[in-house]
Amino acid sequence: MYDFGVITIPHRSIQKSSKKYGPIMMIQLGTVHTLVISSPEAAKEIYKTHDLLFSSRPLLTIPNLLSYGSKEIVFSTYGEHWRQLKSLVVQNILSTSRVKSFHHVRKEEINATIRIVGESCGRVIDLTELLLSHSSNIICRVAFGRIYSEIKAEKAAKEFDEFIEGIVEEHVSKKGWGQFAQSNNVQDDILLDIQPDKTTDFTLDKDTLKAVILNI
Repeated sequence: MYDFGVITIPHRSIQKSSKKYGPIMMIQLGTVHTLVISSPEAAKEIYKTHDLLFSSRPLLTIPNLLSYGSKEIVFSTYGEHWRQLKSLVVQNILSTSRVKSFHHVRKEEINATIRIVGESCGRVIDLTELLLSHSSNIICRVAFGRIYSEIKAEKAAKEFDEFIEGIVEEHVSKKGWGQFAQSNNVQDDILLDIQPDKTTDFTLDKDTLKAVILNI
């Protein structure tokens, strides 16, 4: 185990160690064992030749709790579920045409932010808070259809679930499962349209749906 406690530039220390121990090293960072790759040849072996062996993710306690048993994309282990879910999201939510369809949301929120700056002439503005609010408003409008100003993600998983469940039920009550939304083309509705699709063996259940919404 190498002690990085007194190292001010850790990446250079790791580079120096790789010259001594080789291009593949196992180091311990706290309680976490970390594999360090420091050559193009070794990187190619991991990321291309044997990529499937290294492509999964460990099950982490907190993400597992907050993401319905890691059913979403970010923390889900690699496998058929992850591949199907990734394909579904890329094709139906992250496609170029879908992103362009929300151009008006981004434009409106940019104008709103510029208006706030203009109205604050002569006063100090907290740009960090303003830009965080700007980003949050865009994400909420794209994902949920409207702005939620009091989302507190740091609260317990139960509150997460109640919040997301309420959003899903709000959209379900408006359109039902699988009925195409003519007037409210937000990400929730897109996912609801896909949910009852029986053309593949992959099932987008409600917990997976809510987990993907949290990803968005």
